[in-house]
Amino acid sequence: MIIADKSYEVTDPSIDSQIVTLRDSGADTFFSLAAPKGSAQAIRKVGEIGWKPRFFVANVSTSVASVLKPAGLQNAKDIISTAYLKDPTDPAWKDDPGVQAWRSFMD
Repeated sequence: MIIADKSYEVTDPSIDSQIVTLRDSGADTFFSLAAPKGSAQAIRKVGEIGWKPRFFVANVSTSVASVLKPAGLQNAKDIISTAYLKDPTDPAWKDDPGVQAWRSFMD
């Protein structure tokens, strides 16, 4: 396993150059510990350049609506993540009684 470290500032408009640098380093494993915007950019860029690392995303950036859809769901295939809540924007939970109760409450 090759490990490389490349940080970014949340005020950076894009993290594209960091992703390309990591790919070019020969890294085969990528941990995105970025905020949702940065993780969405990372997922999209990794997909655009055809890089296929073992890809982990921190649970702060697992929202279907705010991270995965903007990144392109096709680019999020095979990403490894954790979740400890039911994302009401994830279609997998549409028939879940708890999510339905939450939606009723929010309405």
